[in-house]
Amino acid sequence: MSERGFTLIEVLIALFISAIVAIMAYRGLDSAVQQRQSLQAAAERSNQILQFWTLLERDLTQIAPRPIKDAYEQRQPALRGGLVLDDFLAFTRAGWNNPAGQQRSNMQRVSYAFQDDTIVRAMWRDVDATAQSEPQSLVVLRDVEDISVMFLNAAPNARDDGLGGEWLVEWGLQGSENDMTAIPQAIEVVVNTNDFGEVRRIFELA
Repeated sequence: MSERGFTLIEVLIALFISAIVAIMAYRGLDSAVQQRQSLQAAAERSNQILQFWTLLERDLTQIAPRPIKDAYEQRQPALRGGLVLDDFLAFTRAGWNNPAGQQRSNMQRVSYAFQDDTIVRAMWRDVDATAQSEPQSLVVLRDVEDISVMFLNAAPNARDDGLGGEWLVEWGLQGSENDMTAIPQAIEVVVNTNDFGEVRRIFELA
């Protein structure tokens, strides 16, 4: 009995089926890779936002009622903020570590600004600025659509959220000498991003 080989049609059918299986396997693998990359990107983005909130919280918990002098020898309040400013938050903070034992204060001036869809943190080595003072700036969060900030003044209730007081959209812009050391009871910061939407935090201040 003679052995029967595969016909050309059978070979073509087998190759066609193998190609379909290979395409399906590739699509499955590609989908898994894309899903993994998407999850990894989301995790990295979530970590970036968390790092921003952690940094801001660390700064605000060290806030100090210490007014400063700017480069023009004009007194500026310990804290000023509001969206009408280039930097929506600018304040003096304590607790600046000095492991090298340099001759400097443990306080520093810090600001947060919203520029070109990014949040930029700047800090000055000298609390009281001089004409030669140059800040060290760092982008702390990218891809930000919008930001808002409010300040809780210890006054009769204007919005009941458990803290009590009146929420203001500006702080430290009154120009009164008595307001130079004033610190709000709390600061609310709302960040709106393309991917995570609106994220809101309230920081209670000492």
